[in-house]
Amino acid sequence: MTVPQNIDKQLVKEELVLAIQRFIERQFIVAQVIKDLGLHLDDMEQFGAIAWGWSPERNLHTFQQWAIESNDADTQVYFYISRRSSKRTIQQRGTWIDVYNQTWEYFLHGRGCDITNTETGEPIDWDCADINAFDAMFFVEHLQWQLQQVELTEHLSRTKGWLFTRNEFSIYKLIDELKEDGVLIQQGEKLKVNK
Repeated sequence: MTVPQNIDKQLVKEELVLAIQRFIERQFIVAQVIKDLGLHLDDMEQFGAIAWGWSPERNLHTFQQWAIESNDADTQVYFYISRRSSKRTIQQRGTWIDVYNQTWEYFLHGRGCDITNTETGEPIDWDCADINAFDAMFFVEHLQWQLQQVELTEHLSRTKGWLFTRNEFSIYKLIDELKEDGVLIQQGEKLKVNK
């Protein structure tokens, strides 16, 4: 590979924004997996793993008594979500087939889900519930995959050249610059493209 000598950082940042937008579009697949498993995105965001998996070691009856006695609305909602999840038989790991008959492996974690396409190896990790917000670490993992895809190489040629002489941490620095430029906005732990 021939390394371009003077890579324009601004052009790399523009490519990154397009790669981020591509990643955000792909997050919809993760949301669909979660919904198809019968889970609620808002519950997963607020309650994490309790929304999708009730541990059999926990005594639901004791928890119910405690929730009633506490007379605290948040605790009672937490119990309601726990009771609902205790009736599910959702596996933390499994496979899911999308509408295009592609198979994905999924792994539920805390407030989100990590999926990987079994044919292409595409990784998409997302935490609920704002589908338009993304985690920089999850994006960088997806960007590494994007950079390996022949059909996307043309759209990421400057980024590929940029990374040829730098490591992935330079991408995080560019993401910070995009925040400083007002292109990305921080929203809690996540980022959004400023439209």
